[in-house]
Amino acid sequence: KSYPYPSFEVRDLHTVDQGVQRHMVPEIRGESFGKKGWHLILGHMLGVDHVGHRLGSNHPEMALKLAEMNLVIGQVMNAIETGEEKDDNTLFVVMSDHGMNYEGNHGGATFQETSASLFFFTPKQRAFANPITTPLPNPANPHTYASVSQIDIVPTISMLLGAPIPFGSLGMIIPELFWDSNNPSELLDPLHVNSA
Repeated sequence: KSYPYPSFEVRDLHTVDQGVQRHMVPEIRGESFGKKGWHLILGHMLGVDHVGHRLGSNHPEMALKLAEMNLVIGQVMNAIETGEEKDDNTLFVVMSDHGMNYEGNHGGATFQETSASLFFFTPKQRAFANPITTPLPNPANPHTYASVSQIDIVPTISMLLGAPIPFGSLGMIIPELFWDSNNPSELLDPLHVNSA
C-alpha cells in the first residue's frame, strides 16, 4: 500500500510531510484494517530538506520544521508503545540521508554536510537500554558528537530485525544497540554473527 505525494517541488515545505503524518500513526495502530497489517512502514519526509535548500539551516522556518519533526517522532513512539496491536519487537528508525551547511547545501566535505541524524527506538529495550550519550556540539572540536560509520547501519538494522547481513556488507554492528548491562555477554552472539 502506498500514499504518493508530489515531492519534487522544493518550494513546497509541507505537502509530503502532512501526508506522511496523516497516514503513519493510523497505519502503525492498524486502524486501516482493524488490525496490524504491516511488517514494514516507510515514511519519507522532505520538509527539512526543502527548508534547508530554499532558506538555509539557520532560517526560522527550519526551527518550526524541526519542532514538527520532533512532534511526529513522539507521536510514532507513543503509537508503538500504546497501540492495541503493540509489539515489543517493533523497531523504529529515524535517519537523514545527509547534513547541510549553513546555506542549505550538501555534497562537500565539511562536518555539517557529511554528518546526519540517526535514532533507534524499540519498546522492548526501553527498560534497560544504555543510550549513546551525545554531548552538545563543540564548534572547536566537531568530533565530540557520538558517531557511527554509515556502513555500520545495514548490519545493525539486519541484526535488529533478525535478517541476514548482506554478504557484501563491510560494516560492524553498532554495539551500544545490543549491549545489556545486566547481561554483557549478550553482545558476543551478534558480534560473532557479524564477523562470520
